[in-house]
Amino acid sequence: KTAYEIKECDWSSDVCSSDLALELALLKQGQRLPRLSPASVAAPIKGFRNQGGWGGDALKYLREHGAVPVDMWPANAIERRYQTPEAATAAADYKVTDWIEVEPKNILQAATLLLMGYPISAGFSWWGHQVCLEDVVILDGEICWRIRNSWGPSWGQNGYGDRKSTRLTSSHVPLSRMPSS
Repeated sequence: KTAYEIKECDWSSDVCSSDLALELALLKQGQRLPRLSPASVAAPIKGFRNQGGWGGDALKYLREHGAVPVDMWPANAIERRYQTPEAATAAADYKVTDWIEVEPKNILQAATLLLMGYPISAGFSWWGHQVCLEDVVILDGEICWRIRNSWGPSWGQNGYGDRKSTRLTSSHVPLSRMPSS
């Protein structure tokens, strides 16, 4: 499997959008990498409870600890048994080193970052949901976002969709380094 395959993580859209953006950032650096487990980020943040609402906490966690590949921590597994020293060592290779805060409702800033190749973990105030913005598209003369949703391939067109919106909130661009190998 490649990192471009859709992840299905209904319970952790905030983490999935940050996790997807991290994967894309690493891929754009030319790194082939395994799928990363959003559960390896979400579970420790929420004390291994099946509970949403992480937003910026996911990026902070990804900076401090990284994300574990799914072959060591399944994408939707919130059990403590996956939090091992080996998983922590593997996660260190998949960290966010920093991030850029996208100004709320600043369409031109978001579009510029996307056109420069930076994926954006973004929230929509009207939707109450985080997604990964991957590209800018023009529909009917308006700037729109090509998004990748955490709800899996049954949503939109194989997990992707185009959305018009000026109401972006809590948007971040994760910056990362190449894994050491």
